Order: sequence, then structure tokens, then C-alpha cells
Amino acid sequence: MGAFSIFSNKKKRDPSYELPEPELNYYEILGRRMSKLKYIMLLGLILFVIGGFTFYSDQLNVENFRYMLKFMSIDMDTEIADGAQIEFDASPGTRAMMISGDLVICDRNGVQIFDKSGERFLRERDFMNDPMCVASNHNLLVCDRGSYELNAYTVYARIYTHKAKYPINDLCSSAATGRYAILTAADGYRAGIEIYDPEFRKIFDYYFADKYVSGIAISPDGKSAAACTVNSTQSGDYLGELYVFDVNDAENYRLHRFPGEIPWKAYFRKDGGYLLLTDCALRLFDANGEEQSCVKFKTEDIKRFCLNDDVCALAFQTAGLSNGTTVVFYDSDLNAISETSYNSDVSRIDMINGKAYVFAAGELHAVDTATGKDASAEQVGSLYAGALYDPDSGMIIMIYQGKAVFRSANAP
Repeated sequence: MGAFSIFSNKKKRDPSYELPEPELNYYEILGRRMSKLKYIMLLGLILFVIGGFTFYSDQLNVENFRYMLKFMSIDMDTEIADGAQIEFDASPGTRAMMISGDLVICDRNGVQIFDKSGERFLRERDFMNDPMCVASNHNLLVCDRGSYELNAYTVYARIYTHKAKYPINDLCSSAATGRYAILTAADGYRAGIEIYDPEFRKIFDYYFADKYVSGIAISPDGKSAAACTVNSTQSGDYLGELYVFDVNDAENYRLHRFPGEIPWKAYFRKDGGYLLLTDCALRLFDANGEEQSCVKFKTEDIKRFCLNDDVCALAFQTAGLSNGTTVVFYDSDLNAISETSYNSDVSRIDMINGKAYVFAAGELHAVDTATGKDASAEQVGSLYAGALYDPDSGMIIMIYQGKAVFRSANAP
């Protein structure tokens, strides 16, 4: 008898008998499922990387990687204090705008791009006489009016240069869709409008053999475009026209004629309607091209303007004052809602959230457009260059020569 024979069971075990499976608890089941999910996600990531290199290898570069890391930063202070400033190299002709949450400064000496903490991502010198800049999706488009080159930038670098055969005299874009339009010309034509997609491929063009184009516009959805043209009649009078195109069909357009007027500016609204400002009137059209309302004035009266979806502003010569200015505010139907007057010339009007920033003779007025009353006024000399709204922080950015100042949208 062995030493441990007392623990043995002399009964034979039934061969059909099976030991019961151990019962798994909730956490063991969850752990096994997460392990399977981990391998599925790893496989999906591998397929995604392979697909990216296979179909989009031309877009995978260091600049795009740096741009992605910008949004992954965990140490950036996203809270902007009221009164915070960003200083930059000052130069005449300052244009400012927001693109992908960053501040763009474009002036006669080139382009600068900053994040809201003041870090400068880009500085490219490019001497220009009359800089134009617009946002095209996540890209910045810059051109010197009358030049032959259009440059496209990311936050970090120039990524594309378009060389035109004829001078580029106007530039506009649909920021959301990335489509943009340029005013240029072609062989045998005086002027024309060309539209490009976000990949810089031309998708539309229309040229005029015997008419001059004074301005162009593109709708927020990128599906419509407009060209303001000027010609003369046989009697020698001006004939202003507005062409409204379907970008997907160059031959499908709407034509408005205005004898004796010169079109200055077309503006598309988000509801599909559009505004046209001439030297004699401001007109509102609905999405079907029907004129809804009109504000008429004399050519010598108009000084400045600001067109918007909700409230528009027109600055007129004040009767009886050699340099006085009266600013009239209009609602979305072009009904006058208020006005305010100044003893000097108004050189700039910016509209943000129902408030107008009016710059007159070195003084900046924040005006409530509903009442025409000043909410505040401050002396800024000749340094004011414009005002921007930053939707990410909900703040207003006041642009001066050499600095940008963040202000609360609720501040006077």
C-alpha cells in the first residue's frame, strides 16, 4: 500500500461524466471582449495607414503632421484674458483675419500667422502694394492686387503658387467649402472670373470680351458666383450689369441691368439672396433673383459701406458740413433702423454681433446699431486697422498697427 493510498478513490469514474466549466464573472467577460476589441482596432489602424499611403500619399507631409500636432497640444492655455495682446511687425496696409483659430496679419511687407498665445507660426516677407487675403478652408490665400501670382499657405508654410497669365485684380472665397474665385482676363478678353476648388483646380470660368469687371463674389456654399460689369451704351452712358452664375454650369446665369450706374460690390447672404451696391443704390435680391428692396442715393453722397447678412451700414456726406459724415444702419430687409453723425470723415466701419465699430478722425466708436448710440469711444490715433470676431474664444480682436488686443464681446 502506498503512502497516500488512503486518499485514493477505488471507485471507477463514469466516463460520460464531465467536469463543469468554471463560471466567468462580469469583469472576466469584459476583459476578454476588450482584448478582442483591441486587436480589431489595431487591424483597423493598420488598414487606415495602408489606405492613406496608397491613395493620399501626395498629401502626407511634414507640414500636415505639424498642423495636426497643433490641435493635440495639452499645455496650451486656451483661456484668453480680456486685454491680452499679440504684438507683430507693423506695416501699412494691414489686413487681419482668423483662419482655423489662428490670427493672420497680411500687410505690404508680407504675411504673419500667430496662435492666440502669441506664438508666431509663419513669417514670410513678400512686398505688396495692395495686399488681398481670404480664407479657403484651412488655407490662406494671398495676392497683391494687379500682380500675376496667388500664394496659398498653411499655418506653417507656403504650399502652392498660382501663376496667372494676366493680372489678378480681385479675390474672394467660400471659406467653408474651400472654393475661391479670382478676377483676371484671358487672350482676346478684357476680363473674366475663374473659380477653383480646394485642390487648386479650375472648375469654372467666364470671360467678357467687351466689358470691364469691377468686382466678383462667391456664395457661402460655393455654388453661385457673381461678377459686376461695366460697359457703355451707344449714347455714351454707363451700363452697369450683375451676372449671377451657377458654378456647375457656366451657361446658366442670371443677368441684371442698371443703366447709368456703376456696380461696386456684390455680396451673397447665407439665405441664398444677395446684395448689390452701385454708385447710386443698394439693392437686395432674393434667392430667385427678384429685387426685394432698394436704397437710392446720390453718387457724391456715399463715402463708406459695410455689407452684412443682418445689418448693413452706409456712410453719407452730412448736408451742410464739408467733412461731416452720417452713418445709417439698415436691417436685413434694407429698412433704416438708426443713424449716427460725426463732424469728420469716417474711414472704416466694422460690424460684429449687432455692434458697429466706426473709426473717425482718430477716434473709435462702438455703436449700438439698434439705437445709433455710442456704447463707448476711445482715442486711438491713426493706429486702428479693423476688428475681428473669434468664434472659438467668443472674443473680439481689435487690430491696430503693430498689435492685436483681445476684448470680451460683452464689454462696451
